[in-house]
Amino acid sequence: MIRLPLVVWFLVWTLSCLGIVQAAETRESPSAQEIFQQGVAAYRDDDNEQALKAFVKARERGLDKAALHYNPGVILYRMGRHEQAAGGFERLIEQS
Repeated sequence: MIRLPLVVWFLVWTLSCLGIVQAAETRESPSAQEIFQQGVAAYRDDDNEQALKAFVKARERGLDKAALHYNPGVILYRMGRHEQAAGGFERLIEQS
């Protein structure tokens, strides 16, 4: 009979720890909008690679805005990757 309460206690403790870990990950993990803003800041600092990575990551996290097609297109164009830039601009037109 003692084992059942011990098992229940262990399960409650384990689940509460998992909740704490998930809450901590959520707090530490930036939102898609924050990542987008990091991309804008990197773009302003002429850090094209970092800006491009941030915009792609923001899109992967579910942010959906026209700037996530336009901004990478501009960056790719600046980097001389014109065909890829054109694809971004085409997606922007399709989204409009």
